[in-house]
Amino acid sequence: MIDFMKETKDQKLLADLLRNRDWLNKNLKEVQNKYSEKWVAIADEKIVSHGENPEGVKKEVEKLRSEQGVLIIRIPKGEISKPI
Repeated sequence: MIDFMKETKDQKLLADLLRNRDWLNKNLKEVQNKYSEKWVAIADEKIVSHGENPEGVKKEVEKLRSEQGVLIIRIPKGEISKPI
């Protein structure tokens, strides 16, 4: 019998991405102060890598862990009109 209540791998990855995005929204000012106009990788609700370009950040993440569920995003400078 199929267990429809069991979380799938894809659902878990999406939940991880959303949790990391929510963490970024809650901590955006602090992250902007430190990483404005840089690329960051967020995993498990913390920044695990940062750099000038997404390729370098991605390579650094791949050395540390699986890239799945990791949010890689460029941090904007200044005020933003709505949550990321």
